[in-house]
Amino acid sequence: MKVQWPDLKFPPINQPVLVDALTFEEMAQAAKESPCVGVCKMQDGECVGCRRTIEEIQEWSSMSTEERIKVMERINASRV
Repeated sequence: MKVQWPDLKFPPINQPVLVDALTFEEMAQAAKESPCVGVCKMQDGECVGCRRTIEEIQEWSSMSTEERIKVMERINASRV
């Protein structure tokens, strides 16, 4: 997964995160971890940092890998 900011430790605040399209394998690996980038602000029903809804954020730790992949696919599709 390629992220388009210079320092991954300090992502830009209130800026869209540009991510190349992920392969299924990359998405499955990413789904094991939270997509949170530490820019937590809700706008229009989703987080401006990770693009998840509040329900997805709340349920993330109890989701199956398949459910997490579906969330990641939605997030990835919304960034294209």
